[in-house]
Amino acid sequence: MSKEEQTPAAAALPSGEGIPPNAAAATPAGASSALPTPDRVSQFAAPTYDVYYPTDTWSEVLPGLWLGGTHGSDDLAYGSGGTGLGMPQTLVNKDHFDTVITLYAWARPADWFVKELRLGILDSDLSDFDPTTLKDLVISAHADWRAGKRVLIRCQAGINRSSLVMALLLIRDGMSARKAIELMRKQRGMAVLANGHFVDWLTGQDVRKWRA
Repeated sequence: MSKEEQTPAAAALPSGEGIPPNAAAATPAGASSALPTPDRVSQFAAPTYDVYYPTDTWSEVLPGLWLGGTHGSDDLAYGSGGTGLGMPQTLVNKDHFDTVITLYAWARPADWFVKELRLGILDSDLSDFDPTTLKDLVISAHADWRAGKRVLIRCQAGINRSSLVMALLLIRDGMSARKAIELMRKQRGMAVLANGHFVDWLTGQDVRKWRA
């Protein structure tokens, strides 16, 4: 099957690819730099969780609403990358999606004509950013999805950062935090929201402010 013929569910994440080998619990110093040098890759690495990671890059949570990570070929830190005129086409293209929310800074940008909003955050304890800044992303993604557009929310492995924002979108749509987590785990696997900090924060939210 050619890359152009692949459906989102068929774009599987190669074993071990895009999942960092070590953990970073606190916000690294100098977080303003985005260059994926070996030192910075280690510095910004997400924790490795004792869970079964999803094998599909993306999973459909509800019709037209996708949750996932970054395929190895689209990961500028861990994948084959490619620069200049020889850069391979990203899998995140108009054939699959209309709107993309990206929470992993080293994901290759979405292709031409795909609306993309980006906010690189850590898979950590929420101390590296103000969670209220996620509301603009949630409002935009929810509005586009409700308008019939195909929406992807992605991070690196597709289990924590993307699930945090997806949960907020589902809360905005009327679900409780617990129901949103249950649905995402059903559709993508029990690895979803292995980060307990994210779960505690979500379940402690006043849902009314995310629906306003």
